[in-house]
Amino acid sequence: MTKGFIPPAKDTTLTPLEQENEKWNAKAKNHIFRGLCKEVLNHMRNHKTAHELWKELCALHEGSKSEREERFHLVMNKLNTFAMLPKENANEMYSCLNVIVEELNGLGPNQMSPADVARKILCVLPIEKYGHIVLVQKLICKHKGLIPNSNVKACQLI
Repeated sequence: MTKGFIPPAKDTTLTPLEQENEKWNAKAKNHIFRGLCKEVLNHMRNHKTAHELWKELCALHEGSKSEREERFHLVMNKLNTFAMLPKENANEMYSCLNVIVEELNGLGPNQMSPADVARKILCVLPIEKYGHIVLVQKLICKHKGLIPNSNVKACQLI
């Protein structure tokens, strides 16, 4: 439902289609209301249509477009500056990276693929401890006609 429906005036007789729309609108609002806490419910209960209610809930939880863009840039900054800590093992590092990836994937259309995650892991592994793994990555890139690019921390086509 992209636009919702326009509720009929209060003093008019409802057509069968309007009655059906009113019934589905009431059901939709009821389902939405069941998932809300009391504070949010009290704030939202005056909306006439389920569509208005849903749009307001999205704005409340996701923020405006500029707020979403700001969150995206903050998460991207976290991802770009992500590094493995000195006393951290690979599993702990992956857990921390996974939190950032899930946050990024939850923000919208820019989904990070498993291949991107693997590249990021390979880029943050310290050479002293995991040099053999990083060397294999570079050899694979070289074999496939790819060059490692330190600016984007991934292999790119020549």
